[in-house]
Amino acid sequence: MNMRRYGVTGLAVAAFAGVISACGGSGTAVTVDDFNPGACRQIAPAVIQVGHLVAAAHKQHDVNKQTQQQFTEAQNILRKLPTKPTGSQDLVIAIGFLRLRLDSHSYRPELLTDVSTAQKNVERMCTAG
Repeated sequence: MNMRRYGVTGLAVAAFAGVISACGGSGTAVTVDDFNPGACRQIAPAVIQVGHLVAAAHKQHDVNKQTQQQFTEAQNILRKLPTKPTGSQDLVIAIGFLRLRLDSHSYRPELLTDVSTAQKNVERMCTAG
């Protein structure tokens, strides 16, 4: 039953990432298919979603409640996978520090930069040939 719930959540994240990618207008957007097979491909939707969430938060100059919840959902997906690609734990930790500071009302923009850096590192590691 837990696997089914995570599978549904994963599909929701994949759908959300697909919608965002379709609306992005960038010809160089990374897709799930660009990620290496295996663990990298499994976390691809969440990694892509985190990249979009960072971009949205930068545009808003803030992390609103909805975006904060979506960071939590992406982090949960990343944390629950049995096999974690290189750098994915750093992404989980960066999101955790961001969420902690948001919850304690002590947010600093550098935390969003840390999440972005970790997300790009995972993306780079998981799409390298």
